[in-house]
Amino acid sequence: MVSNDRSFYKDGGDKVKVELGAVQETLVLPLWARARELDERRPILRDEVAKGVLERMDYDFSKLDGSKYYQVVMAARHHAFDQYVKKFLKRFPEGTVVEIGCGLSTRYERLDNGKVKWFDIDLEDTIAVRRRFFEDGERHWTLVGSIAERDWIDEVKRKGDGPFMLVSEAVLMYFEVEEVKKILSRFADEFDGGWLAFDSLSPWIHQLQQDEKFKFMEDMAAKFKWSCKDMRVVEGWDNRLHLVEKRYIPEVGSLAFKRLPMKAKFLERYVIPKYGHSQVSRFRIERSV
Repeated sequence: MVSNDRSFYKDGGDKVKVELGAVQETLVLPLWARARELDERRPILRDEVAKGVLERMDYDFSKLDGSKYYQVVMAARHHAFDQYVKKFLKRFPEGTVVEIGCGLSTRYERLDNGKVKWFDIDLEDTIAVRRRFFEDGERHWTLVGSIAERDWIDEVKRKGDGPFMLVSEAVLMYFEVEEVKKILSRFADEFDGGWLAFDSLSPWIHQLQQDEKFKFMEDMAAKFKWSCKDMRVVEGWDNRLHLVEKRYIPEVGSLAFKRLPMKAKFLERYVIPKYGHSQVSRFRIERSV
């Protein structure tokens, strides 16, 4: 067992059989991408814990072989979220981070500063798997809950200290746009004065899946439901949500972009901009007057 300031990753032991629902099945994709980055000469991020979890997981990863593009894109997305959380912790080192739809995230293990309070939240079947690999600590809690409900919010407020930063990676794309609007407005209701980071899917990728041309996830039951060309539209949904910054995934000229296959570079530079890039955005939740 490897300790990380009172939060623990369970190292060693028998292989863990993974059986997940439609949307939760996608949690293995980002885990795989982070672990595979350690095999690269110039990794976008380093995550030894992700590699340890991957090696213990009894799951058929062969379907991901040859998916260099998606490895790079997912690693770039993780890195962008990490940078947003680092900015928050630099300004509020004793604040509270809430990762909603955490899957098998190891962001706490990467970014813990010894002071932050941290909540990892996901659906019951995902949390059951997560607890096979991780134990809670004095400043790190795992809760069962859904981003579409408020059942976890009271406990977060009771144990956490503001300001709060809400993080939701690769979650909202699986909800219809009207559901996304309700979720974001609920966050504004409950966490005024806080911060929010989430990502949006490129409409180009969304259309590929609808046309059954998105081969990478064709064997998975989860389907995309929401995409967005310009995240400034969110400010029009709720005037308490203020867009602070956004990053395209991947950004042209970045390390991630340089590692893309040539065909993907062409698409990212000349085709996808016509539809809108996938983005990771950071919002300030303005206090109600």
